Amino acid sequence: MASGHEGGCLCGAVRYQVAPHRGNGYHCHCTACQKMTGASYLVEHCFAPEAFELLAGTPKVHAHVSGGSGKQVYIHFCANCGTKLYLTFERWTETLNIFSGTLDDPAVLDFSPETIRQIFVDRAPGGTLIPPGYETFSGHCDPADGSIALPVVFEETLLVGGSISGDVGPHVGGCLCGDVRYEARSDPSLIVICHCEFCRKALGGAPNFQCLFPPQDVTVTSGRPATYAQSSTGGGKMVQLNFCTRCGGGLWLASQSFAEVAVFRGTLDQPNRIMPARENTTQIFSDSAMPSSMIVAGVPTYRGASMQDGRSADARVFENHRLARAAR
Repeated sequence: MASGHEGGCLCGAVRYQVAPHRGNGYHCHCTACQKMTGASYLVEHCFAPEAFELLAGTPKVHAHVSGGSGKQVYIHFCANCGTKLYLTFERWTETLNIFSGTLDDPAVLDFSPETIRQIFVDRAPGGTLIPPGYETFSGHCDPADGSIALPVVFEETLLVGGSISGDVGPHVGGCLCGDVRYEARSDPSLIVICHCEFCRKALGGAPNFQCLFPPQDVTVTSGRPATYAQSSTGGGKMVQLNFCTRCGGGLWLASQSFAEVAVFRGTLDQPNRIMPARENTTQIFSDSAMPSSMIVAGVPTYRGASMQDGRSADARVFENHRLARAAR
């Protein structure tokens, strides 16, 4: 492990080290991964168990039964801050998959089409961007029923449309295990796509699509989330993460930087009721984005926070969707 790479949770209670990565990785867009992370997809890189070492702390473990295989997936997370760190599997005992965004420097990993596969794209919420050149599967690339899955490789960026639900009434959602449920009784005032370091660790690497609601309109209907707070790296303001103590699922943020409650879109039961568009979306901290994250075209994009020293920062608007590493 002398040349390995370190990572850990938001609060620092759990730290780990992995050997240099030589395996594969995934962007998993399945519904369970959306609920588990709060994002549109899970970013994971695969390691042999012997290539992983805990340096500090002991994660809490939640067992989730996969809807596809019926086998258990074990989510290892920090009980203090809710950061999900890695997965182990009943079906695949020879692999340990880290949440790639929890590495101190995720750029040490390979995010190229030679490493990353896009799976369960038919479950992706509307507005998800699939970069060109990647093997893309409608379901799993290794189906549990033993069938053979054939990939599609797109020559241009794929924008997942998603079907917009006609339902009315509150927006409802919750964590993966279902212990914590909430409802939002209005439509969000803004969708903020955040690529900051806090969100990277909290969600495991994918961009955080935050739906901003007035705090009086968001109510916990069952369960009681835990909270973890720390100063943000973008200005020193306190950020409070609300998460489930049973499964570690992050649910929403509160911050001194804004008055609203920032609900994670991936935790909504029907995320397609809230569709990102040019008129209702902005994105921040693009310079901190993961190498595999996509920068959305047509919306104001800020290299850091949208406000600096009480003034609006300069924004860029890209004509085309692009990988974050090509937008810097």
